[in-house]
Amino acid sequence: MATTLLIQEEDHALLLRVQQSHGHLQSLLSGAIAAVVIAAFLHQHLPMQWLIPICLIVGALSYVAKNRIKNVVLRVTSVEFTTTGFFEGGGVRFHRFVPTADVRWLEYRPETGGGEAAYHPKGLYAVTRSGVSCVLPYLEEQETATVISRIEARFPAFAERWRAESPFGEHYLTLGLPGQK
Repeated sequence: MATTLLIQEEDHALLLRVQQSHGHLQSLLSGAIAAVVIAAFLHQHLPMQWLIPICLIVGALSYVAKNRIKNVVLRVTSVEFTTTGFFEGGGVRFHRFVPTADVRWLEYRPETGGGEAAYHPKGLYAVTRSGVSCVLPYLEEQETATVISRIEARFPAFAERWRAESPFGEHYLTLGLPGQK
């Protein structure tokens, strides 16, 4: 998977855009596996002249679905974090609003869930008084640290409050690991 992070300054906001795409090999494998699974289930119930076109259609749809680029945009203002895009395992456009007054600190979280458990992508999470919200998915740990630093630089009052409320104290960005800044 290839992930691209774009950071743009606006008059009263910081705009962060993440684009994630799967490689063509992953997409092809997804299409082929979908076609084989459909063929395995339907081969006893359908004649061959119907089975082959159905498998080809399912394989093509799976390829297209997997090959689609996921775009997520985080707009940070002094009032709120607004996330818009396709993530959290769904195929529908997602909007999330997190008031900055509720954010205790920002942190990186690895990907969790899938299968029967709820899927949560890796990336930037806002720890709030009422829980945790993903505000910018698909980022690696180093990219997340860069994003947090840019938000701090743009909105210094956030950084002061986060340092005070984070359980990591002044090391909330590095988690107290030696050699990190």
